[in-house]
Amino acid sequence: MIGEEASTVRSADQANSSSPLAKLSYEEAIANNQAALSRWPRDQEAQEARLVPFCQPGIRPTFSIHPDDLIFTIGSCFARNIEQHLIAGGFSVAVSRFDEMCQAEGVKVKSNTLNKFVAQSIVNELSWALEPGAEFPRESIVEVKNERYLDMQLAPGLLPTSLDTALRTRRAVSSYMRMVKDAKVVIVTLGLAEAWYDTALDLYTNTMPMKGTVERYPGRFEHHVLEYNQLLRSLRHMLSLLEQYGNPDFRMILTVSPVAMGATFTEHDALVANTYSKAVQRAAVEAICREHDRVDYLPTFESVTLSDQSLAWREDRAHVSTDIVRLNVLRMEKAYSARTADTSSEQSLDAAHVEAVKLAKEGKSLAKAGDMQAADQLFRRAVELAPDEVLPHLYWGDALYRQGHFGEAARELQTAMDLGGRVYEIAYTLAKCHAKVLNWPQAEVAARAAIEDSPDAAGPYKLLSKALKQLGHTAEAERFLAKHQQLTEQQTQA
Repeated sequence: MIGEEASTVRSADQANSSSPLAKLSYEEAIANNQAALSRWPRDQEAQEARLVPFCQPGIRPTFSIHPDDLIFTIGSCFARNIEQHLIAGGFSVAVSRFDEMCQAEGVKVKSNTLNKFVAQSIVNELSWALEPGAEFPRESIVEVKNERYLDMQLAPGLLPTSLDTALRTRRAVSSYMRMVKDAKVVIVTLGLAEAWYDTALDLYTNTMPMKGTVERYPGRFEHHVLEYNQLLRSLRHMLSLLEQYGNPDFRMILTVSPVAMGATFTEHDALVANTYSKAVQRAAVEAICREHDRVDYLPTFESVTLSDQSLAWREDRAHVSTDIVRLNVLRMEKAYSARTADTSSEQSLDAAHVEAVKLAKEGKSLAKAGDMQAADQLFRRAVELAPDEVLPHLYWGDALYRQGHFGEAARELQTAMDLGGRVYEIAYTLAKCHAKVLNWPQAEVAARAAIEDSPDAAGPYKLLSKALKQLGHTAEAERFLAKHQQLTEQQTQA
């Protein structure tokens, strides 16, 4: 329960002193040392239970999450991964309403626009959303060139737009951020310890300035490497804002994103710089969790970095695989919705479930290598072990599509979508399956689902146009084909 470990929780004043993070009596230390999870899993049995292939560190929940509790997620791209799976799991997640706010302002932007990679930028947004009199500084929308503007507090990688579009997007983002005041659960994911600083506004930004902006505003922006105390102050500021202006019963879950930085601006090797970035953020998070009994730490960073590499990462070895995100969110759901005395067993996913994901991953590799017969056997075993798991159906369906077995592929992909898999990833391939067998009504349904989930992806518009044309809806088909051409041109220019 909350407050049970008061002897190990430090106040902010204690944290500012040179005292240790935790001070335990001999008896307390020995009791901790005798706990089930206090030993590193060295033998094969322990490793298979906790470490291989999917690392399952102990989660220590101090509260429960109910399906109707409003969950507000903020942070790096890993926060987007988590919220997608929570939405699929039937939870009330604030970002599911972001599209409505964008529509109200007449803009179309994806939820990754909300990505926050720097702790200070998270504080900025919470302050503007919650603190009376605090307002987003219009000057943080800077001109790049030729009357094209960029909001320095939004995600990196966005293209400059007209000032009007930038302002309307900002209003939509601000509307979303204000939802945090009603959130029962706030999930914060820290990303980077390298940041850009706007000397004119005395603010950390969320993205680096473009060359045209630097030329227009020489000397305005600096690159900073953040240190432990800066990060700890930012985390305290987040908690203070939420305690003053948020839901009186709010709880926070803190994570550190395992996703690697794209590149460093320091003199160090990116591998070394990334390790510092993750380590210093993890240290600050540990301190804040000990200071505040409202805050839990979710060890997704440890789970990803200690899991089998082929299971944990995408091909670029920087971004986290869909497989590992889903497994971690499933563990989080179990830990925060099933409160029993034996929390370690409640949090652990059953061996069959983990084995099914492992088999599906191996089947995917075999299918890519051209051994479809062996891949089919693994996919079939995976589905038998865990029929309600999305990934075996998704990978099997994708492999069947590539082999030209469109009817069977559609069956598996539809099952994956029904089980709550990420819509775009499934729906576009499902639409192509239906188109291959001339099932135009179902191709239309699937293509529309893909567009709804990812409105900036060009491909589904062309396929939807083709389906509508076959169904006799010529005028509507032409509109979607024009949209496909527009998006294709924009991506080419980018």
